[in-house]
Amino acid sequence: GGGEGGGDRSQASQCLLLRMTQDGGLPFLSALAAFRFRVLYANVCNDFLVKMETASIAGTFHPRLLRLPPIAPQYPHIVFDTRQHVTEWPPVKWREDKEGQNEGRFFEGDDRAPLLATMLRTLSGLGWRRVAARFERTVDGTRPLPFPLQFTNAHNKLPVVRPLLDGAGSDSVEHLCSVWAQHAAE
Repeated sequence: GGGEGGGDRSQASQCLLLRMTQDGGLPFLSALAAFRFRVLYANVCNDFLVKMETASIAGTFHPRLLRLPPIAPQYPHIVFDTRQHVTEWPPVKWREDKEGQNEGRFFEGDDRAPLLATMLRTLSGLGWRRVAARFERTVDGTRPLPFPLQFTNAHNKLPVVRPLLDGAGSDSVEHLCSVWAQHAAE
C-alpha cells in the first residue's frame, strides 16, 4: 500500500522504479551503463531530503564516515572518495570493522525489501565512483550555529543552492569540477 487511496499509484511507481533499473521496453540500465564515468555525491549527515544510503546507492551506512578527516585541505567537507568505479559499498575492508557490523540494510523490515535489494544490486553492479561529504551544523566544527541556521539542510550545500547560506559547500563544487577535469583528461 501507499497510504490513503494511493495504493495503485504507489505500486505503479514501485514498478516504474524497478523497470528503471532494467532494460525492458526502454533502455534505462544500458543508458546508465553507456556513461564512461558515473559519480555519486552523498552527504554523510544532516541531509533531510536524501539519505546517505540512497544517494550513494548503498544498502548500509557506515559510522566510520562520521569520523573521517577531509581528503585534502582544499576540500574540508569531502571525507571520502573512492577515486574509481567500485561495485562494493561500503568498502570490503570496512565490513570487518566491528563498529559497522551492527548496521543492517536500511530497508530491512520494509515490505518493498526484495524490490529495493534488486534495484540496489543492479545499480551497484554498474560501478560508481562514490564521494562522501560531511556538512556538520557547526561554526568551526565545535560550536553550534546560531538559531535559524542550526536547521539548515546539508542537501543544499553540495550544489551550493543559495550562495549566502550554502557557500560553505563551495569546496564540494570545486571537488566536482576537479573530478570532471580528471575524467576529461582520461
